[in-house]
Amino acid sequence: MSVELTVTGISKKFGEEYAVKDLEFNVKAGELFALLGPSGAGKTTTMNLIGGIEKPDCGDILVDGSSIIDLKPQQRDFAMVFESYALYPHFTVEENMSFPLKAPNRITNYSDGEIKEIVHNTAKMLEIEDLLHRYPRELSGGQKQRVGLGRALVRKPRLFLMDEPIAHLDAKLRHHMRGELRKLQKKTGVTSVLATPDHNEVVAMADRAAVLSHGNIQQIGTPIELFGKPRNVVVANTMGDPPINMLDCRIAKKRNIMYLSGDGFSIKCNRQLEGKISKHGLHDEVILGIRPSDMTIEKDSKEGLIAAEVYVFEPLGGEAVATLSVGGKRMKVVCPWEKKLKIGEKVGLSFSLDNVHLFDQKSGKALFI
Repeated sequence: MSVELTVTGISKKFGEEYAVKDLEFNVKAGELFALLGPSGAGKTTTMNLIGGIEKPDCGDILVDGSSIIDLKPQQRDFAMVFESYALYPHFTVEENMSFPLKAPNRITNYSDGEIKEIVHNTAKMLEIEDLLHRYPRELSGGQKQRVGLGRALVRKPRLFLMDEPIAHLDAKLRHHMRGELRKLQKKTGVTSVLATPDHNEVVAMADRAAVLSHGNIQQIGTPIELFGKPRNVVVANTMGDPPINMLDCRIAKKRNIMYLSGDGFSIKCNRQLEGKISKHGLHDEVILGIRPSDMTIEKDSKEGLIAAEVYVFEPLGGEAVATLSVGGKRMKVVCPWEKKLKIGEKVGLSFSLDNVHLFDQKSGKALFI
């Protein structure tokens, strides 16, 4: 039975510094909810607070409307999957996976035959049933990760807490395990919280996510909402690879025509963009945000909205990433690898003004969403 998790106003200080402050979010029953942010954002602290490893200074944590703040970790019946596999080296895979079912608070729940059946069924689901008699030293990184997941899955917990569970895997295996984790979570239906610094994991796995920065939630939404409608510069920078391009500029008017003017460029606003800016008031200094995938490189530097110079060109298989100089800034553009741009080449940049983002330079907040 899936549960609903509600976090209300929790804060935690270590010394004089807040690790997390006034966090509030809700995880729906059966949902995979992600905490996204860089190191130091407060992800692990939040997971430890939910799991009962740490106790908040204030606030509450509820499961299906009932507070669990005073319950010990073992009483909460949550399963945690860590970045470190933490397997017992002297146990076989089967013994590692069986161990949680033989804990003192569960030992009377299952017979030896039932434990064996649960472990074998879980191993089959994870496609590691042929590894049950091996020891951790005989496993690859990906296999160890599956054993760690299996050890959590056998318990049939009320909630999964996954703290950067695939961070140590190579790129190809990470890509594979993202799909496997998503498939397993949907198959089991267990409400889950994932902590990760990788937006690709959020896009591939999460139903919704909270973007964390310095212990504060910046925005909560679906991956599409966070990518397409960021509320501030932090969210815009967090979502996307390569990250969004940011150019400082001013909003100016000449002969009743609105322009975005910056170092090395002056862009005439179309009627739709001008209407959005006017609706929110005329901000003198703003940040223009353009996604690398929303831009097109023109071979003629006189074409497009911005003139630029090629700084680096990186072919990446089916596509390439071009780093361009615009005034004193570097911009990245995703383009076909056939472009084969030369360093120092003068080019133009085209993009739709319907896809740009504008942020206030002082507050970092989006002018419109």
